[in-house]
Amino acid sequence: SVTTKNFQPFASTHKNNTRHPIRFPCAMSSSEDIATDVSNKRKRDTNALPTNFYTYGKVVQNRTGKKLDSTISEERRFRDFFGVDVMTAVTLWELLNNVDFLPDDGTILHMLWTLYFFKVYPKQGVLCSGIGGSKGAVDPKTAQKYIWPFVSAIAALEEVVVSFVVSFF
Repeated sequence: SVTTKNFQPFASTHKNNTRHPIRFPCAMSSSEDIATDVSNKRKRDTNALPTNFYTYGKVVQNRTGKKLDSTISEERRFRDFFGVDVMTAVTLWELLNNVDFLPDDGTILHMLWTLYFFKVYPKQGVLCSGIGGSKGAVDPKTAQKYIWPFVSAIAALEEVVVSFVVSFF
């Protein structure tokens, strides 16, 4: 059965304010195929494996034609570009997925766009050029459509991740 999201900020609505049901991801082929195949716009790769994040990271970094280098080199490039290491990105994705905070139609690629946005905090034109990779600049409306729901979702993780300890003296 399909349920609706209980978390209000991420529930997308129709024009008549009815809520969309959750879109559960289907089984995927390899991340390389999904990352480079334009016809796969609606598919979501939820496999939180470091190699998937490296592959999508290469798309954003405009390195799609190159094979993965040594783990140390790829990790350094990933951390330099996105501001976190791959395992932190994988953990973030898993947290968002486990507590059902993943935005509708949000993908690993979109989360990486968000991490790039967090690291650089650029003006809109620079952001759209930076995340476009080999395909050229991303449309500003497209960037906003996918980045801001992830910003809200990551901020909402505060109630799940942060614990407050109150001590009285």
